[in-house]
Amino acid sequence: MMIEKIFAAIDLFAKYVGKTVVLTIRQSKGAMANGLILTQYSYDAAGTRQSVSHSVPVVTGSVPSGSELPPALQLQTTRRDYVGSCILQYYQLERILIPGGYIDADGKYYFYHTDYQGNNRAVVDAEGYVAQRTDYYPYGLPMRQKSADAQPYKYSGKEFDPINGLNTYDFHARVYNPAAIFWQRPDPIDYLDESVSPWVFCRANPIMYYDFSGQKAILKGDSKKETLEELQMAVGESLVLSIDDNGNLSYKEKMPDALSKEAERVKEIIDDESIDVHFHGNDTDYTSTGYALFGGAFMGNYYDKDDNTVTTRQEINPHVLKKMSDANGKPGADTLHEFTESYEGGKEALKKKKSYGPATTNDKAYRRAHNKATPQSGPIEKVCLDNNGNRVNDIENAKTVLIKTVGGDPIILLRYDI
Repeated sequence: MMIEKIFAAIDLFAKYVGKTVVLTIRQSKGAMANGLILTQYSYDAAGTRQSVSHSVPVVTGSVPSGSELPPALQLQTTRRDYVGSCILQYYQLERILIPGGYIDADGKYYFYHTDYQGNNRAVVDAEGYVAQRTDYYPYGLPMRQKSADAQPYKYSGKEFDPINGLNTYDFHARVYNPAAIFWQRPDPIDYLDESVSPWVFCRANPIMYYDFSGQKAILKGDSKKETLEELQMAVGESLVLSIDDNGNLSYKEKMPDALSKEAERVKEIIDDESIDVHFHGNDTDYTSTGYALFGGAFMGNYYDKDDNTVTTRQEINPHVLKKMSDANGKPGADTLHEFTESYEGGKEALKKKKSYGPATTNDKAYRRAHNKATPQSGPIEKVCLDNNGNRVNDIENAKTVLIKTVGGDPIILLRYDI
């Protein structure tokens, strides 16, 4: 991993120790500029935080007025471990995280009161006593609290770490500094959007946008509205899908206890913080690389070894896929197939820790992803015709190629005149 200067007085770097990533912050300037380790974070291969330890310099004794001697400093070390939903302090249970709150070491329940962005504004116990209240500056830095600091989960529900002046949030995919208003590393999946810096938080508009993971699922292309409509048809009414002006995909569970299997798959993809599917929908008959686009194309993926994340790319023509799905009486099925195919390719890339090229250069990886994806609405066939409209077996001798549905009343999905 690269070495990055984040503040003037500290160095931040990371290394792999076995299957664990250890992020270390050292003192580089000041009274203790001797490589002192101030903070160490450790993460597993999936990017989940495993532990954090802080060494805080404290002054011991007193210094006479006018003395040129520096004060005596000692270190006080704290350690926190994360074991599933259990948080340990000095290897002793501190709290158990539960949906909407936590249980402390004494078995007492506490609950979060959140705003529209998911920020924890108040923490109350079962009797309604307010244990913590937090207000925020627009980019998430906590204002001075009027109550005790009962727990660290604050802006966007993420853990805030103020020790040693870090003032950072753990957004899983990346670390965010709300005072400086930037991420610790650029967005690993937003490389195609040149209009906004990949270091900037929420496109520099934290009131309108919010980011729960440090990454984002996104629909792109001139037909992203049609792409969304087809995905919505596939999942049914139990899950409501939406995109913002920039194509960021999100969902709301309308019937949580009655989600369709298609809705469960889409929810899984959106929730997965390690794999991001870039889904490009355009009204075109060709891919961005110039190959024929028979409705959808597996365009490969990129494995980022530093973040242990995968970015996938899939190109589709939702208008063609809609014709195919509707003809077979399975609305949205073929767009969902392409969405899940790209995701399945990303899962293999993450498992094997390698990137895969598009189907035209890596047919085996594409086939494995294709077979694990949700089913298509039905088969299609390629029909090659000569100048006289007669069927030929060799595409090299064809002057026209038709892509048609099979069975029932076949319809022509695409026509290529060579």
